[in-house]
Amino acid sequence: MKFDTLSARELDPSLLQQWQALLGSRPCYNRPYYQPAWYQLLATLRPDTRLTLAYAENTLCGLWPHQAQHHHFNPGLAAPLDDYQGPIYSPHTHIDPAQWLAASGKRYWRFRHVPAAFQEFQAHRWQDTYTQWMDLEGGYNAYCARLSSAYNGAKARIIKDAETQERKIRRAYEHVEFQFDNRDPSDFQHMLAGKSRQYLETLGPGHDIFAVPWIREVFERLFHTTADAPFRGYFGSLKVDGQLIAGSFGIAAGGVLQFNLLWYEPEFARYSPGTQLLHGCALAAASHGFHTLELGGGDYDYKARFRTHTMPTFSGAVSRPAALAQAHHRLLKARWAIRDSAWVKRLRHG
Repeated sequence: MKFDTLSARELDPSLLQQWQALLGSRPCYNRPYYQPAWYQLLATLRPDTRLTLAYAENTLCGLWPHQAQHHHFNPGLAAPLDDYQGPIYSPHTHIDPAQWLAASGKRYWRFRHVPAAFQEFQAHRWQDTYTQWMDLEGGYNAYCARLSSAYNGAKARIIKDAETQERKIRRAYEHVEFQFDNRDPSDFQHMLAGKSRQYLETLGPGHDIFAVPWIREVFERLFHTTADAPFRGYFGSLKVDGQLIAGSFGIAAGGVLQFNLLWYEPEFARYSPGTQLLHGCALAAASHGFHTLELGGGDYDYKARFRTHTMPTFSGAVSRPAALAQAHHRLLKARWAIRDSAWVKRLRHG
């Protein structure tokens, strides 16, 4: 196995074609975060974006996009935005994760949301996670039928709730407007500001991702990408009497819309605007050419109720030497045990 590391400007049409071919080797690669367009967008904003290539008998068999910002530590490509991580390689190819690290000049990679299908990473797993999505193949009615199968043929509760809340909000306001693809810049800025406030109020200072210039610029560029682009952002919105009360944003590629964020005005919580917004997206997705709405990871009730499928993933770390990640894992497990202990919980809740 031979390796080479390139900068973004060295990504030529031939390599792009080979990248696309590798994406067809696993179903999990049918997500925007594995697309070359995602890498190319980040490369325009982060000069440290790199691509490590793996060759077997002079044939490209794998590639790993990553950031070269830290000499010894690899934070992964676009962390903390990416819901899917890991190299792109055929399941018929065996590449030890430590080989990727060595080839890219790194000693440590803390990863999250690596698909469980990546068998080589199993030995480095710390925690089991998952991602989830809405299967809209065949349209909205087919999606509802899949949900109903989990309710013994009855209409799924989340659909009933969304329809009930829609009737409720239409009685309270004269004009209710849902848009699957809102292109209004002022509405988009309103949503970003609202999401920033939510981060600050719920997580505190230092957790507002939109305060990081390159992250905000990623969203800005995706939003302003032309409507006919194969890789772009979609801003969904819900308004009442002209006021924006909920918004969603996702990255679209190859019939998949990967949601990145969902926001709503707290004062309208009684109408479940987030639920209404996702239901509206499910209704409109097929007409916009989407067969999958990817909800990402996280134990959120609304995701569990809307999803039709889950895929196992896991988090962990790879290091050179292996003892480094093992020691870090032991330290974190001790911290997690203290955090989850009954004594600490009593202190938190008085």
